[in-house]
Amino acid sequence: MKIYKRILAAALSLTMILSITACEEDDVGSDNSSDSSELENKKLIWLAWYNEFDKDPAYEIFQERYGGEIEFVSTGNYEARYDKLSNMIKNDQSPDLFPFEINNWPYGAKMFESIDDLFDFNDSKWDSTRDYIEQFKWKDRIYTPITELDTNFVLWYRKSVIEKAGIDDPKDLYDKGEWDWQAFFDLGRAFKKTGDNKYYIDGFHVDQGMIASTGAPLIGLENGNLVSNLDNPLIAEAVNNLSTLNSEELRYPLQQNDWNVNYVSWVKGNTLFFFDGMWRYEEHWLKYKVDDAAFVPFPVYDKNADNFYTAMKHNAYMLPKGAKNTEGYKAWIDCVITATNDSEIKEANQEKMKTRGWTDELINFYEELKSAKNIVSVFDFKNGIGADLGDTTKGEAPVERLTKRVYVENDMSYAQLKGEHQAQIENRIKELNEQPVD
Repeated sequence: MKIYKRILAAALSLTMILSITACEEDDVGSDNSSDSSELENKKLIWLAWYNEFDKDPAYEIFQERYGGEIEFVSTGNYEARYDKLSNMIKNDQSPDLFPFEINNWPYGAKMFESIDDLFDFNDSKWDSTRDYIEQFKWKDRIYTPITELDTNFVLWYRKSVIEKAGIDDPKDLYDKGEWDWQAFFDLGRAFKKTGDNKYYIDGFHVDQGMIASTGAPLIGLENGNLVSNLDNPLIAEAVNNLSTLNSEELRYPLQQNDWNVNYVSWVKGNTLFFFDGMWRYEEHWLKYKVDDAAFVPFPVYDKNADNFYTAMKHNAYMLPKGAKNTEGYKAWIDCVITATNDSEIKEANQEKMKTRGWTDELINFYEELKSAKNIVSVFDFKNGIGADLGDTTKGEAPVERLTKRVYVENDMSYAQLKGEHQAQIENRIKELNEQPVD
């Protein structure tokens, strides 16, 4: 496994580990039958707002196994991504790859090909994601070859801040099975009392974390059709929690920072939690020289619940309508799933994380959250019913108002907001469910 050994060796050398076995010259991958595969068209067109394949192990496999290459075509700015895709499809210039986004699913299904006949999803290589692929089916068709689920947003905190405040470490509460909504608010109220201008939580999409912790999305996808959970009493309780964060001044006062989050307040220990992605560790915490960062998942609604519920990040490449290189697409997805399942590549990635400042403790807990049996991913399709109702960039979009209005302004109750928007949202759900598949 030449490519994997090379990646691992490079990572280990950076951490001064010198006892690396010399690289073997065997073929790439565990399936030798595919090493001699030929592609008539070796180039894939990748349309996106970012280019991600530099030093990607899957891309190295694709190059070595098939002599393949991926040409990047930019969408320009992020907001123009679907306009660009639509125009390329209309002009018979369809790309071969496009990133999957739950924020446009299943509304955007008409721009993609179903892939049921391209892959054998009963193959063992899909064991870790097969159930999730089933959950994303639209009208009994598969479009999303999900190759990996990843921990997305977590509650970041500083251990030194916890110690100075003399309050419970949330990771300890999590380990003891006591990290639920009650413990969450007890901790927040205790921290609030430790000084002036102390706030409990800041960050991005706190409302989404709270909703996901119920185990039910606002809008789900079941048996290939959309379903509304707006009347679920746990969701109403979750939105009431958002109201409490505002009314008790536990939420960082965004209005004091021009309606922006405040990283510095968290770094200085004036805000306890910052709800954000795993990437925040390298993008901000290390740059601020924070050496005691820790994280926990969002608390579950009740400590007696069987599972923790969180929104996970899903990695998948879509096949756009009219794509010319279907065989190349199949080969690429096979390379991605091969790389994802390979233990040597996983080990190499963890070693590279260490060279970038990650500790063993953080890496181990990160991996635990990705694979723990009691961590259940909640997929919310609330933004995938059309931009007019679910645009994530517009707080006045109906599905966004249901939760963000309460968390940010707290001048309307969930019952009032639901009264304004429920019929409109559920009519759209009905409309989409009744639309035929192209």
